[in-house]
Amino acid sequence: MLKKTVAVLTLSLLIVFLLGLLVSCVEHKQSAPAKDPLVKSVQGSLYDAEVQPLSSRECGKCHIRIFYLLQTAGAKHRIKCRRCHVKFHDYKPGKTEYKDVVPKCEQCHDKPHGKELVECLGCHRQPHTPLRIPSSEQLALACDRCHPMVDREMKTFETFHTEFYCTACHHSNHGYKPECFECHMGHTDEMIMEDCLTCHPPHKAFEIVYPDDTPREVCKLCHPLAYKWLTTSNSKHSTFACTKCHPQKHRTIIECKECHQPHDKSIIENQPVCGHCHGIAHSLVIK
Repeated sequence: MLKKTVAVLTLSLLIVFLLGLLVSCVEHKQSAPAKDPLVKSVQGSLYDAEVQPLSSRECGKCHIRIFYLLQTAGAKHRIKCRRCHVKFHDYKPGKTEYKDVVPKCEQCHDKPHGKELVECLGCHRQPHTPLRIPSSEQLALACDRCHPMVDREMKTFETFHTEFYCTACHHSNHGYKPECFECHMGHTDEMIMEDCLTCHPPHKAFEIVYPDDTPREVCKLCHPLAYKWLTTSNSKHSTFACTKCHPQKHRTIIECKECHQPHDKSIIENQPVCGHCHGIAHSLVIK
């Protein structure tokens, strides 16, 4: 009788346990979240792919202006962004200094302008356009480092230009070549910039050289009286170009005997200076 009772009790407990397990499974199934249909595709296409470093094009999606500057005027800086920006997105306002985050020029450049010019951004204000150098006082003080020949000419052949900083003419930005007419009036209304440079080397402007076919009207602006005398003279000289007696270089004056030898030797010995009798070559007279 006792054995029968124990068996019934055990069976009852087993049935209760199985019923409880069944109820628990049903509740778990009902409370489980719906399966996201995107989970499988995301895991299969994105996180299973091999990770690649950011390309310059990808950087440009956020840094559009910088990408454009490099694209249009980057010069030799048109390289992969990560070559300079080894670390990026490290700047945290209030926690980091911006100057400590940006790349340093010395990563690639070893004092290209000498030991004294080490503040690169003083002239190269925008490193993404290194050859667009705006005019500045620091740039003016450093011109002789890269242009020693020009500096030597300016100091050797002194003119009013010598008193100015280079940026007085080469204003706006480095490489700007001004028109002479920004400051000077042309010898004639028809003159263009190329005409000025035919005679005047810009950094030694008074070392004037010119071709033999230079019209005498070009000389008129600086020598109006000589031009007037020459063109109103009744002598054969009135038809000459100035370069006939003043060839090749400004202030060259040939001697009369280069063309004339009309008098006896005795007369020339007594009057060695032709102008004593004939005045000046621009307006010949006989005293």
